[in-house]
Amino acid sequence: MTEKIIVVGCTHAGIAAVNEILKYRPQADVTVFERHDTISYLSCATYLTLGKTISNLDEAMYADPDYYRAQGIDMRLRHDVIDINVEEHTVFAQDLETKEFTTESFDKLSMATGSLTSIPTIQGVENPKVKLCKTYEEARDLCDEAQNDERIAIIGGGYIGVELAEGYNKSNHEVILFHKKETLLDRHIEPEIADKITNLLEDKGIQVKTGTIVKSFEDGADDTLIVKTADEAFEVDMAVICTGLLPQADLLQGKVDQLTNGAIVVNDYMETSNPDIFAAGDAASVKHNGLQTDVYMPLASQAVRQGGLAGINVLDKRLRSIGTQSTTGMLIFGRTLACSGVTLAMALDAGIKRY
Repeated sequence: MTEKIIVVGCTHAGIAAVNEILKYRPQADVTVFERHDTISYLSCATYLTLGKTISNLDEAMYADPDYYRAQGIDMRLRHDVIDINVEEHTVFAQDLETKEFTTESFDKLSMATGSLTSIPTIQGVENPKVKLCKTYEEARDLCDEAQNDERIAIIGGGYIGVELAEGYNKSNHEVILFHKKETLLDRHIEPEIADKITNLLEDKGIQVKTGTIVKSFEDGADDTLIVKTADEAFEVDMAVICTGLLPQADLLQGKVDQLTNGAIVVNDYMETSNPDIFAAGDAASVKHNGLQTDVYMPLASQAVRQGGLAGINVLDKRLRSIGTQSTTGMLIFGRTLACSGVTLAMALDAGIKRY
């Protein structure tokens, strides 16, 4: 009997899952639903393009839908999954081009729907001069706008915000980086190291405003944007939201176990509380070895590892996850920043005693 597998979402986790299914179960009947018309876009391409490390966004694509079609995969791009019926094992979706609806059955399903930008509650955040920077379409918009805009405000000083600040700086833009916490990259590094990163950015001409909450966005004169905090107002041409990510897992809300933020809880085999449904990547949890608990960690490297495991284990439990130490790295103006484990603040919050 040929197994019917549906993969919902085809970025890093989805692609990794399909690759392993092809390797371990080449005879399986596989259908992929993806809302966008592209796959495999690396979101770091925005700052890499701005900084001229790559010449255009398309260089950040590493997989071609036609390759998978040639392998017998039914690639349904521009298809929006509207509902998943876990009892009947069906997926209800709409073709965004023809507007036609379709229902497909499955034996096993792998959720790789990724994440969404967490949009803060800021007055005026819907202003068209306030941009997002996650998807290919959003990145293209940012790069196009950069041709005419000179002053850029970046809201959020995590990995994405810091990288984007460097990219705009290298493309000769005036950059103001706002972060509500007292130190940049506070979820990854200790304050002493964060201070060095802040000094590096400021030495390059980037204004860094830590411990600062943006209160509102307002239209300014001559098609500008006014960014207001509690104490100051800054006139810029554009603002970019980089305040974190949320799991895009609403399709399974109330149908499988989830963390409080909505991330789908998975076991060591990427299996959810429903044995016929697997999840991976930014939509799923991961076991943190240091904290000994399930956490949410939306990283491309983690998505690839989990997606691969979902593909390997979707029909047979072959390989367990080894969890994560939260090891990450980034390049900032030629300096390498690497971290592993948890910060002191995170450890104390988790109840780990300090000796």
